[in-house]
Amino acid sequence: MKTREQVDELKRQWLSDGCWDIEVTEGFENYRDELLKFRLETEQKFKDIEAKRITDKCLRLDITPQLLEYIEGMERTLERLSKRIERLEEPDESSNSMQEYYLRKARGVK
Repeated sequence: MKTREQVDELKRQWLSDGCWDIEVTEGFENYRDELLKFRLETEQKFKDIEAKRITDKCLRLDITPQLLEYIEGMERTLERLSKRIERLEEPDESSNSMQEYYLRKARGVK
């Protein structure tokens, strides 16, 4: 049987990366009900925090939640595209040699 410290450590790990249903973690079967309750309560807290964020931002900007969702989606898209552009602009040895090749070719130099 797992110790209280191990259960608490499992909860901390789940909070940092909750990509699994904590209550079905192997070796913690005796704590299933406690872990299920913990997961459901924690997920509800996160949902409540997100709902408040959305409500507050919509009120502040005087927009609907649907418009906010669209705007935030566009912001994420712009961020991804900006990162891709930055990577394209970063010089590396292969791109420099390719650039030099095309510059020489454009100038008619072999």
